[in-house]
Parts: sequence; structure tokens; C-alpha cells
Amino acid sequence: MDIDTNLNKELKELYTEIDRKIDPIFEQIVNHNLDNFLDFHYSIIGEYTELGAMAMGNIEKSIEQRLLGTDFIKKIETASININKSYTKAAKSHLSNINQFAFQDIDLELNEEAITLLNNGIIKNMKLQGGKIGIIITARIIPKIIQVMVTKLSTKAITKVVLKATGKTAAKATAASVGATAGLSCAGIGAIVCSPVLATIAWFATDAIVVNTDEYLNREDFRKEIISLLDQQKELLKQEYKNRYHHQFIKYSTQIQEEIHKLPVKKRERIFKKMFN
Repeated sequence: MDIDTNLNKELKELYTEIDRKIDPIFEQIVNHNLDNFLDFHYSIIGEYTELGAMAMGNIEKSIEQRLLGTDFIKKIETASININKSYTKAAKSHLSNINQFAFQDIDLELNEEAITLLNNGIIKNMKLQGGKIGIIITARIIPKIIQVMVTKLSTKAITKVVLKATGKTAAKATAASVGATAGLSCAGIGAIVCSPVLATIAWFATDAIVVNTDEYLNREDFRKEIISLLDQQKELLKQEYKNRYHHQFIKYSTQIQEEIHKLPVKKRERIFKKMFN
């Protein structure tokens, strides 16, 4: 297998490994976190919590924690470490392939020390650069992806909550007046307590009806929207890993070949002596 063929093979396997490490993180969100998030969103408590978060200006953080989970960054960090291990393994394999071509006509025993020093230096640098890629993605790229994702989700959530709240205003006003009117029928001093209680019951009954109706009509569409958005950000993240490791791998392969080309190679010299009688 020539050097370019081996390079493409190792890159392809590395891309597959990146998919294997990132896909399960997002599958966990869809298969476990998403329905819990929707259950909360389509509840009276959830609605008031989201309204409160909107008022405090931290609804994005609330959605991030409930949907992505508090350990999302930690999972990405672990994935980055494992991806870098796969990169190191692939790069070592590629180095071995290059050595087979570069040193096939060289006396390996005579040049063993120089070749070992060169390869050790290359591997050390390779690990260092690969580790930097994982750090950069986790520290810089992931926060941007999360920000885009939760901003879009919070915008959708805010719009839905505001529309529901607006739609319930008239209904709640009616419910409150009904409760107050009903309180008039309460006998004696109990009317002072009875009227607000009935109004409150009517108020939250309206909440429950609107929230349940909204869930029935819109939950599945909202679920699909979230999955679509998660898929988009997942693919962007995977492509970020692939692009950066691809660039580093090409740079690494070129650097190896250049350094091997500059390596001073020792050759055995045969010394012939004339024998005089």
C-alpha cells in the first residue's frame, strides 16, 4: 500500500471513529433527555418556570441543562480524548507505513539510533498537536454550537409560551369573574374565602386546558424541530473534528516525509587492503 493510499485509509477510519464517539452523545439526548424536556415544557409548572426564566434572562441556560444535560460538556471532553487516541493510533500506523517505503533500501541496523530518535520526536509532536485540537474544539467550538442550539430552541420556546400566555389572558379574565360570581353564592362569612378559591381553581383549570391542548396539537412537531436542530449541530460538530484532524494529518504526513528526507543516512563502506607478499 503506497503512502497516499494508506493516508486516505487511515483518515477514513478516523472519520468513522469520530462518528462513533459523537453520535451516542446526541442519541442519549434524543432517547432520554428530549421527552423529559417536553414533559416539563408542556406542564403548568414548566410554563411558569420558563416564564420566570424569561423574566430573569436565563431561559437559555435552563433549556441547556434540561435538554442537553449538565454533563454534556464532560461527555464531549471524554469523546475528544478518545478521538485523539484514535488519531494517535492512526498516525502511528501511517508513520510505520512511511518508514517501510522510506527505509527499504537503508541499513536499518546502522541507522537504528537516528531513526528511533526521529520517530520518537515525530510521535511526541503528533500527540501534542492532536491534544491541542481536542482542547480547541471543547473550549471554543462546543460553546458556540451550544449557544446556537439553545438560542434557536429558546426562541421557539419563548414564542410558544408567549402565544399561550396571550391566548389565555381573556380566558383567565373570564375564569376569574366566574369564580368571583360563584363566590357570591357562598353563604355567610365563608364567601370571603370561597370567592378567591373558586377564582383560583378556575384560573389554573384554564391553564391546564390550554397547556394540554397545546401539547396535543404541537408536541410532536416541536419534538421533530428539536431533533432536526440537534442533528444539524451534531453534523457541524463532527465536521469540525474531521476538518481539523484532516488538516493536521496531512500536515503531519508531509512533515514526516520531509524530516526523513533530511535524515543523514549512514552507509557501510567496504575497505579493501592490498596484501603484499
